[in-house]
Amino acid sequence: MKHFNLKNFAYLTLTFIVSTIVGTLTHEGGHIAVAKYYGYETTLHYASMNWQKPWKQDFDSMQAIYSRNQVDEDRRIRHLESERQDSLAIKVKKQYSSLDYKAKSRWISIGGPAQTLLTSLLGIVILLYRRKSILEHGMKLWDWFAVFLSLFSLRFVANMTLSVLYEFINPNGTYFGGDEARIARSLNLPKGSIAFPLFCIGLLIALWVIFKVLPYKTRFTFILSGLTGGVLGWIIWMDWLGPIVLP
Repeated sequence: MKHFNLKNFAYLTLTFIVSTIVGTLTHEGGHIAVAKYYGYETTLHYASMNWQKPWKQDFDSMQAIYSRNQVDEDRRIRHLESERQDSLAIKVKKQYSSLDYKAKSRWISIGGPAQTLLTSLLGIVILLYRRKSILEHGMKLWDWFAVFLSLFSLRFVANMTLSVLYEFINPNGTYFGGDEARIARSLNLPKGSIAFPLFCIGLLIALWVIFKVLPYKTRFTFILSGLTGGVLGWIIWMDWLGPIVLP
């Protein structure tokens, strides 16, 4: 085709693959940053993160201490069960029933989408700052870096699109999932009240980048490489590399 460049397609596709993986990990990093702020222990996996509650840490530490000291088994069990009744149950009730815990859980859920959106906005700010230079001298390496940062928000578009497709293929009564649905649920809002606005924001950013920032002759190649690299990046990371590197 007239405006298709095979060499650029290969480079851009590879960049989209890497960006998909990096975007997934930095998104989880947003969750982890908030959890760390609240003092929780966290574990990063290839497509998720876990955060350990303080009461769980206390109880596990207690078990480890008794194991190391090789205390009599019956005595250890009696003591642990006593601690369960007198301390653990109180902590669990306090942690899981309190508004404080629910608020922390909500903010941890928000951390991922917030990181993704802020990264995208950073890319937009750089592109706006570089707008005049791009028009006069064309796209430089720094500008391409900003383009891919700004497109991190395509995660919102992909999430909602996949959720809707899954609903059509395997109906379960909901068109929304992931962080956006959890956040909406924690705020007692309709499930799509967070996902749909973020979908629109991600779509608008992508359209602005493609049709207002990129040179005309680059657009077709860029769109094809984005579709190809995004799908390949998802498959490579979710089905192959991710489970090996970060199970």
